[in-house]
Parts: sequence; C-alpha cells; structure tokens
Amino acid sequence: MVHSADFVPRIAAKDGAGLRILLHGQLGHPEVRKITILSYRYNDFDFVSGRVGNGGPNALGRLLLNRIRDDVSLTLVTGDPFEGEDRLCEKKFQLWWTPLHQLHKDGATVKIHPRLHAKVYLFESQDDRKFYAVGSSNLTQQGMGFQWAECNVVGYHGIDFSDVTKRVAAIVNDQLAEPLDDWVRRKRRGMGSLRFAGL
Repeated sequence: MVHSADFVPRIAAKDGAGLRILLHGQLGHPEVRKITILSYRYNDFDFVSGRVGNGGPNALGRLLLNRIRDDVSLTLVTGDPFEGEDRLCEKKFQLWWTPLHQLHKDGATVKIHPRLHAKVYLFESQDDRKFYAVGSSNLTQQGMGFQWAECNVVGYHGIDFSDVTKRVAAIVNDQLAEPLDDWVRRKRRGMGSLRFAGL
C-alpha cells in the first residue's frame, strides 16, 4: 500500500512575497558560498518595507554587497534597460545602475543579456545545501510581492538543482551575455548626448 508520506513534494509554489522571504533567508545564511541570479529586470529596494532605493540595512544592493564582502561568489545577469518595450527612464535607471555598478566594483560578475527574460535564483552552501527558485518574479520591488501577482517554483533537491544549473550556465556563458564594462563602453559610444548620469 502506498501512503501519502511517500509522495513528499520536491517543489513548492511561492508568490513574490513568499519568494522574497526565502531569498532574504538565503542571503543571510552564513554557509552560503555561491549565488547566481538571472533576472530580466533588477532594481534596488528594501526587502522588508518595500521602499525603493532607500539604501538601508535591508536594501537589496546592500544585502548582496555584504555577501560579496564575506567572500561569497556572486554572478548576476540582467536585461538591457534600454532594450524592449519597457525601457527605463533616467530615475529608474539609477535604481538599476548604482547597485549593479557597486556590486561589479566589489567583485561580482555582472552581465547584461539583451534577450534575457528568465528569473532564476540559485544558492549553494559549503555544507552542500542547495536552493533554487524559478518563476515569474524579477528581482525588483514590483516582482517581490509589493505590486505584481507572481508564481515561482522553489526547491532544494540536488537533481532538480543540477538541471536548473545547466540551463543557467548556458545563459551566463552565452556570447550575447556581455560583461558590464563591455556593455558600458558600447553604450557610451552609441548614446552620445543622451547618456544618463553615471554611465
């Protein structure tokens, strides 16, 4: 006879707020040694209050910087803010640029992919614990439960994590995924007088 306990789910579904809580826990876990993030859109916001760009202790940019300074490897791939239908205005661009530029300066691998639409979050720990999330939530105030209705699949199973990691590696290593410095040089050549402050 088969019992329901034999069918322990390998995945769970979370909305944006539920994912944000899990990511906050992962970002604070002392054993985390490697973080890989693919997020079509990115902006700096407070993980607790949802305020955008306040730079407090729970600001996304600061949380990520703290982990880099703890010798955690961080790779972050995001979309080009000047491509597609939802191009960023200058104010929103600064919420994108300022934390990404600082993360890059502090040693994170930051790449811009013009065709990226994925939202994937991978955390690996030195105790061989793994966590992944795949879904519709961008790493933004809107996608992490403060505005949009989202659905994300999360899990810890090693086989599932490995499958997701293979696809993520293909995107990170795609020839279209441009290192941040190369992207900036190309944009500076093409933008001329339209250049945004700080770029």
